Amino acid sequence: MDEPRSRAQWFFEGLSLLLVIFMFAMVALHWSQFPDRVPTHFSFSGKPNGWRGKGLLLILPSVAAVIWVVMTVAQRYPRLINIPFTIDRDSPEVQSVLRSMMIAEKTTMALAFAWLMQGMVRTALGRAEGIGQGFVPLTLVIIFAPLIVYSVKLLRLRK
Repeated sequence: MDEPRSRAQWFFEGLSLLLVIFMFAMVALHWSQFPDRVPTHFSFSGKPNGWRGKGLLLILPSVAAVIWVVMTVAQRYPRLINIPFTIDRDSPEVQSVLRSMMIAEKTTMALAFAWLMQGMVRTALGRAEGIGQGFVPLTLVIIFAPLIVYSVKLLRLRK
């Protein structure tokens, strides 16, 4: 796709990357302060219910980084993006919507992972008692809202 990105797209691209970097930074900055066992799983209510060695804190930002890279590659190759209906992926309009959708999803994914990482770190350091009751419902909304909005946009482009 040769269409230049908008300022908003560049902003959200940068934000998503900064959030991934922020997750690694949180672990690095607090590594020596972490106890041997840190929260690694939370109940629906946001309370920790699983504890493991602090090395597992590296998994979340690593997974976020891999997802970020995969979604960035998918923006360049729209055929990699799975959508549940047939559409002309060679259409410039469709490619533009798919790019915007991937940027939005990449940003919401990074937000959700950073929120979870921040909750894990704060809980491990004794500054919080979990990730909060709103984590699961809000994460579901911020992930599915762009999918729904962009799916509707794509359906309107079908011929």
